[in-house]
Amino acid sequence: MPTPRPFHPHRRWPLVALVLVSLASQRGLVHADASATQQGASKEPCSTCISTDEVRSGVYLRMSVGLSMLQLHSTYGVTSKVGGGASFALGYYVLRNFALSIGAFGANAYKFAVPTKQDGNTAEVDARSLCLGLSLTYYFPLEFYVAVTPGVGWVLQTYQGGNSSLNNAGFALDALLGKEWWIAGTWTLGAAAQFTYSMADGRVAAIDYVWSLGVLFTVARN
Repeated sequence: MPTPRPFHPHRRWPLVALVLVSLASQRGLVHADASATQQGASKEPCSTCISTDEVRSGVYLRMSVGLSMLQLHSTYGVTSKVGGGASFALGYYVLRNFALSIGAFGANAYKFAVPTKQDGNTAEVDARSLCLGLSLTYYFPLEFYVAVTPGVGWVLQTYQGGNSSLNNAGFALDALLGKEWWIAGTWTLGAAAQFTYSMADGRVAAIDYVWSLGVLFTVARN
C-alpha cells in the first residue's frame, strides 16, 4: 500500500498567485477595450452638430441687404444721398474656405439734385447702380470673411417726369468685409461693410462714376 504524500500548502502558493495575476490581466484588457470603444464612439461625427472646425465646402450662397450712402460724380459737380445697398453671391467652394461665385450687387438712392450745367441748374434724379461680376470669397478664423467682386455695371437714372436713361456698361467693383455667426446647421447670420464702384460714360446727366459705402446684414449658407 503506497504511503500518502504529505500536504505542503506553501508549495501551491506560486500556482495560486499565477492564476490571480492572469485573471487580473484579462480584466484589465477588457476594461481597456471598453474604454477604447467609448473613445472611438465619442469621435464619430455628429450630423446635427454645428461645425466649429472653420472648414467650409460645397455650395455657397450669400444674400446681403442694408443701408448705404451713394455719391454721384458728374462733370458739373458731386452730390450724395442715403439709400440702399445689396450684394448676392451663388457659387461653390473650390478650395478650403475659398468660394468662387457669380455675384450681383448695387446701390440706389432717390431724389438726387444732380447738377446739369455749370450755372448751378439741377435736375431731380433717382439713381441706381446695377452690376454683375465674378465673386471671390475667403473665410478667416472666427468667421470673418472678405469678398471682392470685379465686374461690369450700369447706372440707371430716372428723372422727375418718369423718363429713364441707362449708361453704357463700365467697370464695377464690390468689396465686403464681414463677420458671421452660426445659427443652425450650415446657415449663418452676419453683418458686413460694403464698398461699391461703378463707372459711367458721362452720356447721361454727365455722370462719370458712382460709389457707395454702406452696412449690410447677411444670411449665408456655408
